[in-house]
Amino acid sequence: MKYVPHFRPWIFAPVLISSLPAHAADFPLRPLRFVSPFAPGGGSDILARTLASKLAEIWGQQVVVDNRPGATGIIGTEIVVQAPADGYTLLLGNSATQAINVSMFRKLPYDPLRDLACVTLVARLPEILVINPALPVISVRDLIALARAQPGKLTFGSAGSGSSPHLAGELFRLAANLDIVHVPYKGGPLALIDLVGGRITMYFSNALIALRMLENRQLKTLAVTSSNRMAVAPEIPTMSESGLAGFEEYIWFVAAVPAATPGARVKTLNSGIVAALQSAAVSAILTRDGTEIVANSPEQCTAFTKSEIKKYANVIDKVRVNLAD
Repeated sequence: MKYVPHFRPWIFAPVLISSLPAHAADFPLRPLRFVSPFAPGGGSDILARTLASKLAEIWGQQVVVDNRPGATGIIGTEIVVQAPADGYTLLLGNSATQAINVSMFRKLPYDPLRDLACVTLVARLPEILVINPALPVISVRDLIALARAQPGKLTFGSAGSGSSPHLAGELFRLAANLDIVHVPYKGGPLALIDLVGGRITMYFSNALIALRMLENRQLKTLAVTSSNRMAVAPEIPTMSESGLAGFEEYIWFVAAVPAATPGARVKTLNSGIVAALQSAAVSAILTRDGTEIVANSPEQCTAFTKSEIKKYANVIDKVRVNLAD
């Protein structure tokens, strides 16, 4: 489907040029497109829309969030890779699109280091192991005991093969030596709907979504994948505290643009996104849901991405995840 922007840029009042950095006086001059390669309602979508709203204030231009889910973020990422390298199309990628997919797919149609330029590492957040409240367990140890008593019966959902929830589930299966079955979905929200409905057993949800659902008692939480307990939910134990020493997993998010985007525009985008992330309004929204804001430089973002590609290559080799071409 052809993308048709739903906005009228001429109705937006211009920002005073004096309020912009000197190198940004000629950019941006029209609305920007922020591609979220995952389904609406998920953590990536929430983060993209939170950022877009603040960036529109900073730049004086509308920032339109364009959800393009599918194939573990590959579809949306390709759209950005093939977009004009003028700084007006950005990707809100994550650990799957920028690192995991490199090792998960033999024929990945893009290279995150060659085809995309990092703007900034936006944030990272842990995942929370959640289950349907009707499941008769109250801890990770109980869940492990149940899985061992019923080999091949318990299921863990994911946002798609190769997604962070998938790898977290595989790591859990490996660490606890369990026979549990992976059920991939086209996006996290669909997996959570089936979890609430009792059609799957468990899911490693990003904290941004899980904490909101826990408030409504739609889910039961067992543990968080961070190294330490979250300040916003200190009652949730870590996976390490729950008997799986050293278990740690985060979903991280990165803003990126086509690789040939001029450096000056990358710098302007970085300044704007960092300012948005450090604003009181945005930081209050994100940190209340367990998100850790990073907001670093393009160079630091690139170095981090390289290290994560290597890390996930090792993880995927260990869990022996099998995917078709």
